[in-house]
Amino acid sequence: MVGVHMRRDKILLGIAAVLATVLALSLPVAASTNPFGARSPAQILVLVSSTMTKAGSVRLSGTASFPGLIEESATLDSSVKQSVQTTTGDGIEESDLMIGSTLYIKGNAADYKASYGITNSPLANQWVLVPSSNSNYAGISVGERMTSLIETTLQMNAPKDLGAVTYRGKSSVAIDGKLPSGSSFPNALQTVYVSTSSPYLPIGYSIKLSESGHQGSAIALFSKWGESVHVVRPATFVTASAKDLP
Repeated sequence: MVGVHMRRDKILLGIAAVLATVLALSLPVAASTNPFGARSPAQILVLVSSTMTKAGSVRLSGTASFPGLIEESATLDSSVKQSVQTTTGDGIEESDLMIGSTLYIKGNAADYKASYGITNSPLANQWVLVPSSNSNYAGISVGERMTSLIETTLQMNAPKDLGAVTYRGKSSVAIDGKLPSGSSFPNALQTVYVSTSSPYLPIGYSIKLSESGHQGSAIALFSKWGESVHVVRPATFVTASAKDLP
């Protein structure tokens, strides 16, 4: 990516989002009282973690944007054991399939160059099995699992309750905090919008991003809670070598 080298999984770990027109529709509008009563922000997030776990699967979609630099869109269907993700933007295309601990990726030449720093990759435009021994890519499959998605959505330092708002036409409570040091964007400010209707699942979240001196943002929306995620293993694929996928 021009001027900024970001592994594609950094954009994808839940940091997916929506186009500008959708973003405009997502801006929160102040509402009345907080329906969670005396619960602290941390207690609300614990409740949300439980409801997300019970749901077992979800679709996450959106975009991450650094104005004048890059914009990527992604859709992730995630469950405990399987996931499907597609990422596009600035000429790149990539699909990921995760079945258990097995990861397959399919990217075009632009994706390999921008996301992985590999020029003229012989793996472009074909399904590739990433060996489990390749630790450089372990974060992709781990980050796409439902358990990791819950963590990346809810783990925030010093969460604050911003009160009740209307977000995308739905009553919600906004909670913000800084992402932990071990996240893809350490100390970035994230706001999670939690539905005030049972079972109290998140509607979406937004993040203020900073990468190599560039400022950007991301917004992600949740849908299809609890729906089945069925991933089909590619009929044909090649196994990446350490040389092809360092």
